[in-house]
Amino acid sequence: MDKVSLNLNINQNFKDKNQNNDNPKAITNLKKNNNSDCKDYIVSISDDGNKRRVKADEYKKSGVTSRREMFEEQTVEEKRTKRYDFLGNIDLTETFRLDEPETYERVRELERIVAKGSYPVGYSWTEYTDEAKQADLEAFFLKKDWFERRCMVDGKFRNPVTGHYAAMEVIERTFSDSSHDTTLNFYGPSEKDQYRENMWRYSSKFNVLLSADMVKQLIDYENPVSHDLIEKIDDVITKMKDVEKKYEGDYLAVQFGAKFHQDGAVSYYASYARSGQKGRIEIEASSSEELLSKLNNGTE
Repeated sequence: MDKVSLNLNINQNFKDKNQNNDNPKAITNLKKNNNSDCKDYIVSISDDGNKRRVKADEYKKSGVTSRREMFEEQTVEEKRTKRYDFLGNIDLTETFRLDEPETYERVRELERIVAKGSYPVGYSWTEYTDEAKQADLEAFFLKKDWFERRCMVDGKFRNPVTGHYAAMEVIERTFSDSSHDTTLNFYGPSEKDQYRENMWRYSSKFNVLLSADMVKQLIDYENPVSHDLIEKIDDVITKMKDVEKKYEGDYLAVQFGAKFHQDGAVSYYASYARSGQKGRIEIEASSSEELLSKLNNGTE
């Protein structure tokens, strides 16, 4: 079994899309390289995965999704802008959302109460409603408590989800190539029915949406659950790429997605535009075969 080590220093910005890893191999295991000072992860590559992957230069001859389309051009820049601050550190809001999704959702709920109780009443805190004032204080102390408890160690800042993002980047870079980008994102406990915002957040051709708990499982490499999850991600991305390869229609700006539900089920999605119509259309299916059938038959 081959192994490839990818340098995933979290302060390093995403490489240009033309520098993405074109290694047409599948992940079968992921673990931290403890022999290095940098935050490296070792990715084990299986021969079976190598056989199943489609090489980047094997373009199909029909259908509009075979080339890198214009909507993908800003994918890497979008990820860098939304995931990292101007110093290259992981955005603190995204850290909070991934590290403690339940607490994050409570803060979001409180912020909605504040917004409702402060406008159009007034912009000054003294003009907030009593409910808005209470919510504002509770949200402040929740965020303060989380930051001091999870991000500060011996008076120094420590990002608690560095390894989580490193694991996501390993998979993204392994499955992205000169043809198309692949993106992983996550949802919290109350975001489970709001997949659109997170799945289509970046302009990637292939998108995988995991729960925040699943992203945490990725870095627990000694747990068989991590190995099984990575195998399943490999299988799902392979199926999406197979649908893309077999699709022969003429929909514009087609993107493919797969959402991992908490019960282990996977739903497949396609999002596309149609000539002469505003907005995008989405298709949902319980299998990749059903998704391909709906695409080819024009079923919404």
